[in-house]
Amino acid sequence: MKQINHYKQRCQKNSNNADSLFYYSRLLLKINDSTAQYEGYFAKAYAFRNNMEIDSALVNFQKAIEFANQTNLKSRAIRMSLITAVNAGKNDMGLDYAEQMFELANKNNDSLLLAHAFNQRGIIYKEKGNLELAIDDYIEASRLYESLKNPGLVNTYTNVAVAYDILGQDTVSLKWFQKAYKDAQIHQIDRLKIRATNNLANHYKTLKQYDSSQVYYNQLLLRENKLNTFYKTLLYQSLSELSIHNKDFNQARKYLNLAKPLIINGTNIERKIQIYSVASKLDNAIKQYDESLVHIDSAIFLAQQFKLPNRLFPLYLRKAEILKSLEKYRPATKYYERYTTLRDSLQNVQEIKVIQETITKYQLDSREQEMKAFIESKQRLESDLIIISVISIVLLLGAFVFYWRYRVTKSKHKAAKKLVKTNTTQLEKLQKQLESQNVHTKIKLKNNHFIDTKDLLYVESDGHYLRYHIENRQTPIVERQKLNTILEKLQDYGFIRVHRSYIINTQKVKAVKSDRIVLKKTLEVPFSRTYKQKLKKIKHPIVSS
Repeated sequence: MKQINHYKQRCQKNSNNADSLFYYSRLLLKINDSTAQYEGYFAKAYAFRNNMEIDSALVNFQKAIEFANQTNLKSRAIRMSLITAVNAGKNDMGLDYAEQMFELANKNNDSLLLAHAFNQRGIIYKEKGNLELAIDDYIEASRLYESLKNPGLVNTYTNVAVAYDILGQDTVSLKWFQKAYKDAQIHQIDRLKIRATNNLANHYKTLKQYDSSQVYYNQLLLRENKLNTFYKTLLYQSLSELSIHNKDFNQARKYLNLAKPLIINGTNIERKIQIYSVASKLDNAIKQYDESLVHIDSAIFLAQQFKLPNRLFPLYLRKAEILKSLEKYRPATKYYERYTTLRDSLQNVQEIKVIQETITKYQLDSREQEMKAFIESKQRLESDLIIISVISIVLLLGAFVFYWRYRVTKSKHKAAKKLVKTNTTQLEKLQKQLESQNVHTKIKLKNNHFIDTKDLLYVESDGHYLRYHIENRQTPIVERQKLNTILEKLQDYGFIRVHRSYIINTQKVKAVKSDRIVLKKTLEVPFSRTYKQKLKKIKHPIVSS
């Protein structure tokens, strides 16, 4: 038993070193003792997990459970099996392990195991898009961890922060990340300090507070020799992205070259997709578009092969952008259409918050609007060229036909100008009336978020959720609510419904088209025939009389 404890202590001391774990696991498995077998398989599984070989890790954690002869050993192995299953995207398997944890905790009146169960089940709910249930479980776990003064509080604070980040509550999310970082310093456990520092650095990067982000990445660089493969590659990848932003492309290439072989030689598919995407981004920044296309095609191949649609649809948008840079406009249009089709199909079968997490992470909103404007301009150009060709042919038929078409076109143009002038005058009159009445106020959402109506551009309905698009805010705020309910709050403040899925702020309208309403230079929302007729019936100034 003394020898077993010695090997176990060496494993704990070298928990971030996969080679050491494999070495001591072999020594433990040679000992004909159930405890030694348990510790041997557990160490072997942890080593595979550090190397991102998830399936092998799961197999060995399961073997450890079979040799567990004490409650604490069994709960430890079940918990790590759950965490590893979630890492492999096997959420239903993770829920089974969570139920085993709850059963074992209640049977033995074990508050710590109960806290672990709440925290881990919350992670699975988050992965499945049930953020309200996830936050409830995280809060219950944090209450138990606080009462026990347990370092698990660091991970729970982090999980709460991630959930609020997905909900678009940036300020609340930052506070929880900061709490996790502060608590990690108190407990002085390397792996917790590393994780909390990495998460805080990444969140500052997401908020585009790059100087603050660099401060915390530098802290990780000082501890580089203590990082396992997973966190080391995360650090290199993040520093590469930060260097691309700072236009320090040599530094970006240096960190990319450090991360790429470690990730490509591993088995974590999502990390491979990420590193190919970063490589493509760097190639694109230095205008090596052909190389950029090769890298993004590698990422698309993996996402298709392993059926990861949430990772695939932002890659389609990236490829459309690269093809645009190569002036291959028709293929660019094709991949933009693939992007929108896949994104819309996912929103039909998944919780909107899961999709919103991906949209926020890859900053798709602004990129999509830019690509959409470009595609539309190219389509208009092609349409114009077709019209010109037709007119040229018609000219050959005779001057009379040309003259007749000219007169008709001129008449329609004159009528259209008159209609636009009338609509613009009426719209400006309405906006001045609204401004003179100062009809803007703050409304409170179900998630306790306040929105100033003067900054609200439009509200979009998607399933059971609403997305509030705020002026000068990159990502929308999401809440579970009905469109009719929020319309009752907003209609007295200059908001009208223009589509079954859209409410707009009339003070933000720049132009009205036949089937679209322009809110910004490149921002348009659909204008359905049904709601146009309803507005005409009440003689609303936004439509023609």
